[in-house]
Amino acid sequence: MGSPIDREAFAAFNLPLDDVPADAPLEIWPENAPTVIVFSAMSTQWTKSGFSGRLEGLRYDALPVVMRYCGIPPSERSAVFFGVRLMERATMEVINGQY
Repeated sequence: MGSPIDREAFAAFNLPLDDVPADAPLEIWPENAPTVIVFSAMSTQWTKSGFSGRLEGLRYDALPVVMRYCGIPPSERSAVFFGVRLMERATMEVINGQY
């Protein structure tokens, strides 16, 4: 069973809820779980610019603190950082309409 849809998160990015099937399961491979956890925890760290609210990216200064609070061991932080960057880029492409 998938997680419930976070309506506030969708509204913050002006995304229509109609695009997400109500019962869409989300499968996360174990090796990707730390990255997904950190990326999710960084959800309040997006920077926007202009009146249109174009996403500029995540505030990386918060990332070390978030990783520590999420329990990411120092030996895994580099891999998680690069995974977060991949997820950030994909999110920006979708939100900013670059796909």
